[in-house]
Amino acid sequence: MTITDDLEKALEAYRWDQDIPPRLVDVMQAALREYLAGRGYLLPSSDRPRRKPRGVPRERAVRIKREDNLSSAVIEDRR
Repeated sequence: MTITDDLEKALEAYRWDQDIPPRLVDVMQAALREYLAGRGYLLPSSDRPRRKPRGVPRERAVRIKREDNLSSAVIEDRR
């Protein structure tokens, strides 16, 4: 996938402003899910069954605080 220079710059700024920079694939999938859900092509994440990502130990919890704007999302790693 190709993104414009201004989007790349904003994306990198967002990632490195986080305490633990999220993977690019996770940010892009979250943005695409939000976009498609907002247009009625995908159930909102609260209506989908939640599954733990593979490879994440049970004692480790990852929480994404969702607000109206994806750029204000915060990813916390609780250890």
